[in-house]
Amino acid sequence: MLKIVKLTTFFLGIILFSVGCNRTPKMDCTILQTGYFEVKNETTHITIERELNLQTETNKATGDFSRFAIIWVDNCTYQLRFFEGEKYVHDAWKDKYLQVEITNLSADKYDYKAQFSDSEIVEEGSVTILQPAY
Repeated sequence: MLKIVKLTTFFLGIILFSVGCNRTPKMDCTILQTGYFEVKNETTHITIERELNLQTETNKATGDFSRFAIIWVDNCTYQLRFFEGEKYVHDAWKDKYLQVEITNLSADKYDYKAQFSDSEIVEEGSVTILQPAY
C-alpha cells in the first residue's frame, strides 16, 4: 500500500510539473498604459495617445479628436468612457463604455477584443505600437 501511495505521489508530481511548464507566461500589458499607438487600415487612420487614465484619439483624415477616461480593470483589460470631443461621437457613446481586452502582445502591435456595455457584439482588431511606455 505504501508503495502505491509513493508511486501515485511521484506521478502526480510529474503531472503538476508538466502542467506548470506548459503554461504561457502572462503578458505585461502595463507597458501599454502610456504611449503612442495607431489604428490604420483602408478606411481608418487614428492616432492614439494614452497617459494611464486618459486617452486621446485623433482621426488623421478629418482632424476630429475625442478624449476618453480610462479605467483599468486589470493589467490587460480597460474601459473607455467618452468625456470630450465631437458631438456625433458624444451621441454614439452616450450612457455606455467600451471594454477592451488585450489578447496578444508583440513588439510592434497588440491584438484586442472590444465590446460596448450595451451590446453583445465583440469586435477584434490590432493596434500598432508607435512608442510604448518602457
